Amino acid sequence: MLGSLSALEAARAPFVELTAAVVGAVVMRHLPAAGAAPLVEIGAGDGQLRRWLPAPVRAHTTHTETLDALVARLLERHPDAHVARADAAALPFPSGSLAAVLGLCVLDDVAQPVRVRDEIRRVLAPGGVFIHFLDLSTNPSAIFAEIEQKGEVPLPNFFVDLALTSPGLAAQAPACGPLDDLLAAPRDQLAFIARALRTAGHAMAAPLLAYLAPFSPDVFEPAAAAAHFTGLLSDPRAAVGFRRALGAIYEIVRRPSYRVELPLDLHSLASHSHFERRLRDLFAAEHGFDIAVCDLLTARSRGPGARRRGAGGGVKARAQGGGGGRPAGPPRGPRRGPPAPAP
Repeated sequence: MLGSLSALEAARAPFVELTAAVVGAVVMRHLPAAGAAPLVEIGAGDGQLRRWLPAPVRAHTTHTETLDALVARLLERHPDAHVARADAAALPFPSGSLAAVLGLCVLDDVAQPVRVRDEIRRVLAPGGVFIHFLDLSTNPSAIFAEIEQKGEVPLPNFFVDLALTSPGLAAQAPACGPLDDLLAAPRDQLAFIARALRTAGHAMAAPLLAYLAPFSPDVFEPAAAAAHFTGLLSDPRAAVGFRRALGAIYEIVRRPSYRVELPLDLHSLASHSHFERRLRDLFAAEHGFDIAVCDLLTARSRGPGARRRGAGGGVKARAQGGGGGRPAGPPRGPRRGPPAPAP
């Protein structure tokens, strides 16, 4: 766990200032007045979100985490932090006692998101808010399960690389949106292509067969497939190499002599759309929340060599009536709920 979080921290490092700017802007805009009631973070891990929070917010925040190793690292990095060992589905706070609950990449990863949502609703004071951010570390196991049920396999979107190396070939590729980070293709087609390449003694057969192994219907398990995918892409050199291998395979398939023998029906997907749909369903009005924001947010550096990136998805919602709260996952535009009852 510590190793994977360290790798994730390294991947986030180039964008840390921009992400902190997005997080700071969101929480300062949407949190209740400072000091109105305690704030709590669920699934705090080793304190990544704390590093991005503005100082006035950190001062009022208690971080909850279940794993001792992560609590120890959080306290090592942030000796002044208030930390409680607690599960997100069983928070040690009275009902209606919190002004806000915060989270970073929690709801995409918990086994029982409905229980967590109901616990958030319980602890939030009337008019309280829940703000949840998703960024680079979203767990794709749920979207992979949906793709697998259709008989397809997810692939990293390699068309951006192809546009740089083979622009003519890329122009023939299926249309992709600017935020489409995944491709999907029929599993049977990919397996057939892999076998054909192996029979021909082609060097691209081995990486494709290795990638497809966890997606075989006999062994497919969403969490294992997701770990396989994210593990591959977490190594920048391996990720570039694999995307280039996929581009080379696509070039082979698109050769005129292969078009009948090796069909490959690719279509693009945006994982953020999947997570947004899940969050909107989870915090719908019938569950006692009013979604105020559910969208992608970006920040831009104005200096030389400026970088631009999305902070991922965020949801912020307000609970209806007493004892509820507002959620925030991928950030989007507010839908206000009824005013909180007077004290």
